[in-house]
Amino acid sequence: MKLRRLILITGGLVLVAVLLFVGTGWLSRSSNRTGDPTPEVADTPAAIGVRARGEVVPVAWAELSFSSDGRVAEWFVAEGDVVETGAPLGRLEPAALELALQEAQAGLETAELELAQAQIEHQRQQAEAELALQVAEDRLAQARARFPTLTAAEVTLQQAIQTEADAAYEYEKAVNRPWEWRFEEVQKAYTKAWQDAKDGLAVAQAEHDAAVAEQYASSQELAI
Repeated sequence: MKLRRLILITGGLVLVAVLLFVGTGWLSRSSNRTGDPTPEVADTPAAIGVRARGEVVPVAWAELSFSSDGRVAEWFVAEGDVVETGAPLGRLEPAALELALQEAQAGLETAELELAQAQIEHQRQQAEAELALQVAEDRLAQARARFPTLTAAEVTLQQAIQTEADAAYEYEKAVNRPWEWRFEEVQKAYTKAWQDAKDGLAVAQAEHDAAVAEQYASSQELAI
């Protein structure tokens, strides 16, 4: 009983679906026959236009300036113009340029004058220095001519210095030789030789100092 009822319900549903499908198709054909015909569209390309705001930006910026200060008298180009490399963009008032040129010329002349004066002063100072050197050399030659003993005293002093150094060296060598230094006569001999050298050095130094002092006094007399 239940199986029969299920079959009847399913069959009813299928019948209703078929009737709806057939009715829908019939209504669609009827509306196509009675409605307005669809106009044909020509196969032509469509023109599309776009409006938008924009700003032209340069690839690189450059800082421009004149080679000298002044007031701009005229511009040869305007903003946005295309220019070639090396083309003039404007000019300054000639009065300012002429004034700058005059100032530069005046500065050059002043520098040249100062250089010439410095050269003259240098030459004068060099001449005075050379003259003073010549006078000093002449006075020294005169002093040495009047006191030839100074040269002899210098030689004697150098010899005395060397003699004293040799005596001191021999004395130290003898002290470091015990087999020789143990004799009293040897000690006395080396000690006396060193002391004589010291006394000779003192005398030579005194004679040299006296000769130098005498020469200095003579040179002062010549200067006066």
